[in-house]
Amino acid sequence: TPVTSIQLNVEALKNSIKIDNKQDFDYFLEKITFDSERLQKISSDIENVHALESGIINLFLEEFSIDDFIIESKKIIDTLLDAKQIKLEINKKNKFNKIIIDRNLFMTIFENIISNSIRYCEKGSSIEIDLSKRKNELEIIFKDYGAGVSEKDLPHIFERFYRADGLRDDKHSGLGLSIVKHIVELHKGKIYAKSLLGEGLSIYIKIPQ
Repeated sequence: TPVTSIQLNVEALKNSIKIDNKQDFDYFLEKITFDSERLQKISSDIENVHALESGIINLFLEEFSIDDFIIESKKIIDTLLDAKQIKLEINKKNKFNKIIIDRNLFMTIFENIISNSIRYCEKGSSIEIDLSKRKNELEIIFKDYGAGVSEKDLPHIFERFYRADGLRDDKHSGLGLSIVKHIVELHKGKIYAKSLLGEGLSIYIKIPQ
């Protein structure tokens, strides 16, 4: 666990100070920082899941411009994309101007799904987001070209702490997509995924308007 790892690295750090070994000191300090960030992320995600499941978070629906939302979401997502030089393409598939959602919670949806895609995409890959509105329903499709998910794992990707075989990532909590599912359901919406192993993952979200 992160706590055990931090404790062990603190002891090792103490020893490196005693023998005045700067290389070991820097190494163990970096590991402590990594585990602390991981612990903070897990704690934050657990709090969010608890709040969503307990009904503590109230939905604040508002109508605003889809174009403004795209601009705002790009500002958040761009910082996540730069490190791996991943290209993002956001497409508005038909003509519509207004959407009704909880803006802050929907930003969390975008951030969590894109973060998940980035982790499993190769450097220089691309991610697509398609938005459309038909018959009082907003549909958003997130498509990446990463590792994909097997048929066996696909039904479980929105479960808490679930990680597909071969896709372990110790820095993240395993709660990101579970949080997304709770937010979608809070909007009375639906969420599901399609994937082929090795060919990427598509996540579909439908929200009544």
